[in-house]
Amino acid sequence: MENLLNEILKVDKEAKQKLTEAEEYRREQLVALQSKKEEIEKEEIRNAIDALLQKGEERKSAGEKQLADLAESHKAAEAEMNKLYKQNGDQWVKRIVDGVING
Repeated sequence: MENLLNEILKVDKEAKQKLTEAEEYRREQLVALQSKKEEIEKEEIRNAIDALLQKGEERKSAGEKQLADLAESHKAAEAEMNKLYKQNGDQWVKRIVDGVING
């Protein structure tokens, strides 16, 4: 009978020890989980920032290309206007002066 009681106490002690170990493991896992969560959040924030920076660079590049295209278009229009002025400038000035004088 005493052996049975000792055996029950031994099993109870082992069960309490396993419970304590399980609770400690659970606490460790919760801490690790929180740490992993923070690591994942930081990584996602870094990825989002990298994606935004990449998108910004793409838009900047597109804007610079558009600006260069517009500058080229402006140069072409200016060259065409200068060409027309060289061809017709004297005639235009004469018309304007005649119009002002003759009313």
